[in-house]
Amino acid sequence: MRRTRGIGALAPLATLGTGALAGYYLVAKPWHMRWGASDEELARPMPGDELVARPTYVSNRAITIHARPDAIWPWLVQLGMGRGGFYSYEWFERLTGLSTTTVEHLLPEFQGLEAGESIPAGRGRHLPVRAVEPFASLVIGERPEAPVGEAQVSWSLGLYPTNGSTRLVSRVRSSFRWRPGSPLLAFFLGPAHFVLERKMLLGIKGRAESFAARSAQRPGLRAPSATV
Repeated sequence: MRRTRGIGALAPLATLGTGALAGYYLVAKPWHMRWGASDEELARPMPGDELVARPTYVSNRAITIHARPDAIWPWLVQLGMGRGGFYSYEWFERLTGLSTTTVEHLLPEFQGLEAGESIPAGRGRHLPVRAVEPFASLVIGERPEAPVGEAQVSWSLGLYPTNGSTRLVSRVRSSFRWRPGSPLLAFFLGPAHFVLERKMLLGIKGRAESFAARSAQRPGLRAPSATV
């Protein structure tokens, strides 16, 4: 009898959990997977799309920055651990064991990023830079020699000038094998990815707009060049 009562008490919790998952996949996920992005931006090809031919995970997130690409680009090329940081939540990154420090200024020594180099991401992991088009796009992705069958990931950051402002679009494409528990894993990783990336986009926006405002007040102020 007690066992039957226990099962009956769990039924509402199971219903609540099922409803939460359904609400996430039907409402929350479609919203955050394209946060800020227009239909045109979703449909538009971006550099790096070819790196993951058949993705099982695609996110498109975008933000309007009231600055020109030359005020935004320097913040993108200095991304990384031991560099400019990732402009996100330092406290969250520290919870994962990363000693991240996000800077509020431009670093001349990290302004010369090129394809073939890599961006430190912490814990010995590096993000390979696959393509760089200055003031336009930065593509990060797995090495071409990555074993067949392993998860493939591409991350493209594109700058699109429009009416005196710039649209910064971030697209992530990934392919991985679905296993038991994958939908639940995606439930937790999807929102976490969104929260961190949204903060990053807002962080870049704030820094670039502040730099653009200072540049307007001081005509001689320019983004630093890489040291040779």
